[in-house]
Amino acid sequence: LTKQRRRQFLTKMKLLLLVVFVLLALVFAAQAGTAGPVTWNYCDKGSVTVKSIAVSPAVIHQGDTIKIDTVLDTTTEITAGTFNVALLINGVSFPPITGDVCTLSNSFKCPQAPGEIKLNLQEEIPVILPPGAYVATATIKDKAGADLMCIKATFKLLAAPGDEKMLHLNDPL
Repeated sequence: LTKQRRRQFLTKMKLLLLVVFVLLALVFAAQAGTAGPVTWNYCDKGSVTVKSIAVSPAVIHQGDTIKIDTVLDTTTEITAGTFNVALLINGVSFPPITGDVCTLSNSFKCPQAPGEIKLNLQEEIPVILPPGAYVATATIKDKAGADLMCIKATFKLLAAPGDEKMLHLNDPL
């Protein structure tokens, strides 16, 4: 690949991974009691909280398309800000994914008035992501750098059905 095509590919993958892991952090935070071996907690109490979330399918595999309907609540207006997703996959740290919170979703636009924020998202989980143990720490900060929301989720991504015998990152050689 040329340097330009490699950069374009990496930029697209970075954006896709960002969306996936922010969504997964929200999904597993909202379903902590019912999603199996998932633990989560708010890193910091901010002005944005999760009110409700509906996710399908209930068990997520590589290659699945997930649909997420989320209702957040904010006590302050969001005029600008950033998001950051730090990720560990099978104990391996990956560079954080960062960006403009106002471009995170088509259903979220700045300025966002205080109150409910409804996000309706649909995303395919890339088959390229290895199954295994994930730890995602997702933060959203306002334009002054103050935490609006921080969620740390630990969960497992399952192999695509019929793909259990493939070599994965955590398998011995």
